[in-house]
Amino acid sequence: AETIARQFPDATIVATDLSPDQVALAQQTTLTLPHMTAEVADMENLHQFEDDSFDIVTCCYGFMFPPDIPQAVRESHRVLKPGGRLIATTWNRVRMMEKVTGIMQEVMGTKDIPKPPIDPLSLSEPGMFEGMLTDAGYTKLEVTVHN
Repeated sequence: AETIARQFPDATIVATDLSPDQVALAQQTTLTLPHMTAEVADMENLHQFEDDSFDIVTCCYGFMFPPDIPQAVRESHRVLKPGGRLIATTWNRVRMMEKVTGIMQEVMGTKDIPKPPIDPLSLSEPGMFEGMLTDAGYTKLEVTVHN
């Protein structure tokens, strides 16, 4: 949010996080950026924001983690103004996770190991996130994959 706020000094920027500690850090930044605020928010329930509130919603490596990902995606759509844009990043591959999976398979003696409770690759299946976006009401999708 800080980078966006510095690039767009005429925009109103609202930074959110579920963690009060992260929000407290972001609030330190707002001292030098009066057009930016920071507040605690649950991406599955953005009740403090009205429908059609934002021109742009950004989510950097966050959609993989809420318990109800489709609900979080629906909330992002709800708070966007008609014609607004969502800019989101997700992981489709994390080499370290591949190594950890290999080690766990060897230790457990099976290829069938449980997924971690907080899974950074929960949206890595091709088309999964795009399907959630479409189900939430997004109509124009542009996907770029970087390996």
